[in-house]
Amino acid sequence: MKKLKIEIITPIPDDFIPKRNDEWKILRKENQAIFVSKLEEFFPLVLNLMSFEIYSLCDGRRTVKDIVKEISKEYLANTKKEIEEEVKKCIARLKFLGLIE
Repeated sequence: MKKLKIEIITPIPDDFIPKRNDEWKILRKENQAIFVSKLEEFFPLVLNLMSFEIYSLCDGRRTVKDIVKEISKEYLANTKKEIEEEVKKCIARLKFLGLIE
Protein backbone atom coordinates (compact mmCIF):
# COMPACT_ATOMS: atom_id res chain seq x y z
CA MET A 1 0.00 0.00 0.00
CA LYS A 2 1.38 3.43 -0.97
CA LYS A 3 1.24 6.38 1.38
CA LEU A 4 0.37 9.77 0.02
CA LYS A 5 2.72 12.55 1.09
CA ILE A 6 1.93 16.10 0.07
CA GLU A 7 4.19 19.03 0.86
CA ILE A 8 3.35 22.56 -0.14
CA ILE A 9 6.70 24.23 -0.58
CA THR A 10 7.17 27.47 -2.45
CA PRO A 11 10.52 27.49 -4.27
CA ILE A 12 12.95 29.84 -2.52
CA PRO A 13 15.46 31.65 -4.77
CA ASP A 14 19.11 32.08 -3.71
CA ASP A 15 18.76 35.87 -3.64
CA PHE A 16 15.70 35.89 -1.33
CA ILE A 17 16.43 37.86 1.87
CA PRO A 18 14.35 36.39 4.73
CA LYS A 19 13.64 38.48 7.83
CA ARG A 20 12.34 37.27 11.19
CA ASN A 21 8.78 38.34 11.95
CA ASP A 22 8.83 40.48 15.14
CA GLU A 23 5.43 39.13 16.23
CA TRP A 24 7.14 35.95 17.42
CA LYS A 25 9.49 35.47 20.34
CA ILE A 26 11.58 32.72 21.86
CA LEU A 27 10.04 31.38 25.06
CA ARG A 28 12.59 28.87 26.30
CA LYS A 29 15.21 26.33 25.36
CA GLU A 30 14.88 22.69 26.37
CA ASN A 31 17.33 20.03 25.12
CA GLN A 32 17.65 20.72 21.40
CA ALA A 33 14.21 22.22 20.82
CA ILE A 34 13.35 25.89 20.78
CA PHE A 35 9.82 27.01 21.58
CA VAL A 36 8.56 30.03 19.68
CA SER A 37 5.21 31.63 20.51
CA LYS A 38 3.12 34.38 18.92
CA LEU A 39 2.96 37.44 21.18
CA GLU A 40 -0.83 37.97 21.07
CA GLU A 41 -1.91 34.37 21.61
CA PHE A 42 -0.46 31.13 22.91
CA PHE A 43 0.47 29.13 19.83
CA PRO A 44 3.72 27.24 20.45
CA LEU A 45 5.84 25.84 17.64
CA VAL A 46 8.81 23.57 18.23
CA LEU A 47 11.88 24.08 16.07
CA ASN A 48 14.78 21.65 15.94
CA LEU A 49 18.29 23.02 16.40
CA MET A 50 19.08 23.40 12.68
CA SER A 51 15.75 25.14 12.00
CA PHE A 52 16.42 27.54 14.87
CA GLU A 53 19.92 28.28 13.54
CA ILE A 54 18.43 29.06 10.13
CA TYR A 55 15.69 31.18 11.75
CA SER A 56 18.35 33.10 13.71
CA LEU A 57 20.23 33.92 10.51
CA CYS A 58 17.09 35.41 8.90
CA ASP A 59 17.98 38.98 9.87
CA GLY A 60 16.80 40.81 6.76
CA ARG A 61 20.39 41.32 5.56
CA ARG A 62 21.55 37.82 4.58
CA THR A 63 20.43 36.12 1.38
CA VAL A 64 19.55 32.43 1.27
CA LYS A 65 22.96 31.88 -0.34
CA ASP A 66 24.64 33.59 2.66
CA ILE A 67 22.64 31.44 5.09
CA VAL A 68 23.65 28.25 3.24
CA LYS A 69 27.30 29.34 3.50
CA GLU A 70 26.98 29.90 7.28
CA ILE A 71 25.16 26.61 7.92
CA SER A 72 27.74 24.76 5.79
CA LYS A 73 30.42 25.72 8.34
CA GLU A 74 28.55 23.80 11.07
CA TYR A 75 27.39 20.72 9.16
CA LEU A 76 30.57 19.44 7.52
CA ALA A 77 29.25 15.89 7.04
CA ASN A 78 26.66 17.08 4.51
CA THR A 79 27.29 18.19 0.94
CA LYS A 80 26.63 21.81 0.00
CA LYS A 81 23.74 20.65 -2.21
CA GLU A 82 22.11 18.77 0.70
CA ILE A 83 22.49 21.80 2.96
CA GLU A 84 21.10 24.13 0.29
CA GLU A 85 18.02 21.92 -0.16
CA GLU A 86 17.42 21.69 3.61
CA VAL A 87 17.89 25.44 4.14
CA LYS A 88 15.46 26.28 1.33
CA LYS A 89 12.89 23.79 2.65
CA CYS A 90 13.24 25.18 6.16
CA ILE A 91 12.91 28.81 4.99
CA ALA A 92 9.83 27.90 2.94
CA ARG A 93 8.24 26.30 6.02
CA LEU A 94 9.19 29.21 8.29
CA LYS A 95 7.68 31.59 5.75
CA PHE A 96 4.51 29.49 5.47
CA LEU A 97 4.16 29.52 9.28
CA GLY A 98 4.67 33.29 9.41
CA LEU A 99 7.91 33.16 11.39
CA ILE A 100 9.74 35.04 8.63
CA GLU A 101 8.71 37.51 5.94
